[in-house]
Amino acid sequence: MKHHYHVLWFEDNQAIMDEDYKPPLEEFLSEHGFVLHLDHQKDFSSKTLINFGAYDLIVTDLNLGGDNPDNAGGNVLKTVRKNDVLTDIIFYSSIANTRARTKEPYCISAASSG
Repeated sequence: MKHHYHVLWFEDNQAIMDEDYKPPLEEFLSEHGFVLHLDHQKDFSSKTLINFGAYDLIVTDLNLGGDNPDNAGGNVLKTVRKNDVLTDIIFYSSIANTRARTKEPYCISAASSG
């Protein structure tokens, strides 16, 4: 019997998503008896209506690009926690580690302060 694993993924680069991220995740989950259900979002706005609690995992790029200041990976965390959803969230970025820490310093505090 296969189990279903629902992932919400914020990534502004569709090609990277389709070619680099999705195939290995599908393969890994399949090897462990899961079927991947991946919902891809190209950008984020705190005004977007998403049922975050419907997902087993949320993954977000810290830098989603664009001119919208709402469109930052750290805002995903703030919005999810503000809605009292405790789903695990994984952040990643192509920017250097130190720069990511200074760019999104509120990620850790948002997780603990609600």
